[in-house]
Amino acid sequence: MTVRRGLYIAIALVIIAGLIFVFWSGGLNHRKNKDGSKCAITLVQNGQFVATITPEIISSIPSRKLELPNIEKPQKGPALQELLQKVGIREFESVKAFGYTKKRIAAAEYTLEKSKLHEKVILSYSRRGTVKLVVPELSFDDWIVDIYRLEIK
Repeated sequence: MTVRRGLYIAIALVIIAGLIFVFWSGGLNHRKNKDGSKCAITLVQNGQFVATITPEIISSIPSRKLELPNIEKPQKGPALQELLQKVGIREFESVKAFGYTKKRIAAAEYTLEKSKLHEKVILSYSRRGTVKLVVPELSFDDWIVDIYRLEIK
């Protein structure tokens, strides 16, 4: 009975370790691209699928460099406004980004009204190759990371 119990505990630990690895490595829903980045952002407008934002689309838009107070590393990436224009979205009221909190502790979302969307709101790659939403008006810890969906209304 003791050997069997030990075997069950070992199997459970292997399964738990595997789940932790999948969670911390970016999950199963991200694909790794040729340039090393892992992102595939679903873009939806009024409940209808519009496009999948890939690294190729992101890199086709001129990048901006933001030097922000209290943030050591400059943030680089295309303006969210320009990304929306690139995929043909010009009329909208708001953009809701779905991703995770820093350190991937919990799922998170952030809504930007069109009036608050400006050229300094950018999409920037994280060290893991996923995309984060950089909003200068938010503190660094409130940025949404590992963006996987943008909803446009």
